[in-house]
Formats: sequence, C-alpha cells, structure tokens
Amino acid sequence: MLLYPISDGSDKAVKACAELCKTQSDKALQNGLWYTHQTVSNACGTIALVHAAVNAVAQGTMGLEDVGGADGVWLRDLIKATADMTPADRARYIEESDSLENLHGSAANQGQSHQEDINAEINLHFVTFVCHRGQLWELDGRAPGPILRSENCPSEALLTESAKVIQNYIKLVAEKNPENALMFAATALL
Repeated sequence: MLLYPISDGSDKAVKACAELCKTQSDKALQNGLWYTHQTVSNACGTIALVHAAVNAVAQGTMGLEDVGGADGVWLRDLIKATADMTPADRARYIEESDSLENLHGSAANQGQSHQEDINAEINLHFVTFVCHRGQLWELDGRAPGPILRSENCPSEALLTESAKVIQNYIKLVAEKNPENALMFAATALL
C-alpha cells in the first residue's frame, strides 16, 4: 500500500494511465482481479486494505479461512456477496454496509492518531499494488479502473516492481511541489 500526497499532476497521471489500459483492465477484471470504486469520503485506507485482502484471497496467498475472528466475518461476506458484481456495484455494497462502518469506527477509536472528520479535506491518498496473473496492478478506488503498471510481475517481485512505480510518484510530486516530496509512506502486507 502506498500513501501519497494528492496533486493535480498525480490525479492527471492516474486518470491517463487508467484510460490507456482500459482494455487490459477489463480483461483482468474478467479474470478475477477484484476492484471497487471508492464512493465514501476519506475511506481510501479502508478501500486499499480491502483491495489487498480480497486479492490475497483470490490469489491464494491468504485463505478465506485465514480471515478469522468476528472482524473477518464482514470480509468473508464481502468476498462471497461481491464475487460477480461490477466495481460500481461493489462500491454500493460497501457504502451500504453498516457492519463495515461499525468495524471502521471501532478500529479507529483504538488507534493513537488524531481522527479527522469524515468530510475533512485531506490531500493524502492510499492505493494498493497487487500482482495478478504475472502483472502488477495499481488499485486506486478513485480511478476509473485498475491500472496496469508492469506486464511482468511474478508475486516475488511485488515489492521491487511497486517500488519503481512509487519512485515515479515521488518524482512527479517533487517536480511540482518539492515540499511534499517527503509525504509518502509505503506498507507491505504479508
């Protein structure tokens, strides 16, 4: 997962990449890549985690039985309920999920960070990188669809291939807003 500062340049670059790879994106979605749009304000971290977890189950790197405990019930239900849905239908399912809202609130209240209002204007955004059928995909709920970042990405190359994309994000942001060049964070979920 990558957290980066939103800028006009990064938004334009994401949208351009998503449009360029629409055909490949549609094919990947048909072949099991799980993607949803983000329709809830300031939920990009949650959507990024959902993208990572659901695709880990789909790829077989995490079994559905590994999603345990009371908190795992929602994710198991999500996977089953949305398997044949479009990204827009998945977004509606997530948006209407009271159990996710309760889980999110409970987890947020346990943390040590300051919580912004759900409608606060925040200029940071989370995305997820996953390998799917030997390709690196960026999953950004604000984009029109999944973004193909590398044609050659076996699962063991996820970190090195993702790092190349992250370096491009940093370069793009640093050129326009050097003061934001240090506002990046990456997390690997193992």
